[in-house]
Amino acid sequence: MAISAPNTRRRLAITYDIGGDVRWTEEGHVARFGEGLADPVCCWAHDGTLIVIGCGRGHVLRADGGDVTVLSTYESTPQAPAAVVPIAEPPGFAAFHHDGLVQVMKLPTV
Repeated sequence: MAISAPNTRRRLAITYDIGGDVRWTEEGHVARFGEGLADPVCCWAHDGTLIVIGCGRGHVLRADGGDVTVLSTYESTPQAPAAVVPIAEPPGFAAFHHDGLVQVMKLPTV
């Protein structure tokens, strides 16, 4: 589960065994994401982008207006990471894997 950053629109991302959903707490909207993405973990980047990484794949998503849109996808390690956290420089995220691997990824420019 990941909660959007302070001073932004309140959103809650929840992951399940497969995929997850974003909930806009004030408006009551719910949108699914990551169909087919196994064991995902997620975080909100500093710019409000949602990062979701599961077994073998990662998604960069925009959650806006009650809808979730895929901005980009990429291949990842076969096992889902233990955690994913936002980083400021470069704007992006770091994925921490169970075997000690740390991947630092830059967010795509849109």
